[in-house]
Amino acid sequence: MTLEQDFEPKILLFFLLKKVNKVINRLLLFILIALPFITSASSVYAAEVSFHKIGDSVSTWHSKLLNGIHWTEQGSNMMTADENPAFFIEHGIPVTKPGAGFESIPEKDRLALIAYYGYQTNPNALTYTITQHIIWETLGNELLTTQVGNAFRVLSNVQIKKILTLIRIIGIT
Repeated sequence: MTLEQDFEPKILLFFLLKKVNKVINRLLLFILIALPFITSASSVYAAEVSFHKIGDSVSTWHSKLLNGIHWTEQGSNMMTADENPAFFIEHGIPVTKPGAGFESIPEKDRLALIAYYGYQTNPNALTYTITQHIIWETLGNELLTTQVGNAFRVLSNVQIKKILTLIRIIGIT
């Protein structure tokens, strides 16, 4: 056996392995590129926020949070996120801005309890409006005038006392 004959199978094997390696690398690259397109995609949806007019009362507010400005609401509106009642924390702050305006966890807990005991235990347009007003008053806003009438104010005061009592019982001040 000559030297050429001895190296010939090794050279052929070397080139064959090199070619196989190249094919494997290209196949793996193709799989890597194609993988994102063939895996199942999951969709993420933002909450669908909508506003529904629930009353015709006109209310004027004073805000300590917004540099003492006054604003007037033309009617009561219910905000829903994915068809569930949601409450405005501050005027001008969209519902899509999480955590805006909160100072502490107890404040979040207090607002959650107000929303629960103010509306969820008796869901209707009047308790929604009262609950929204209580949330704004809790955050330092002051209701200056309203056309809802004295019955609303009396019911609102009863509701506020009930909610604050429940919050004190739970221990969140």
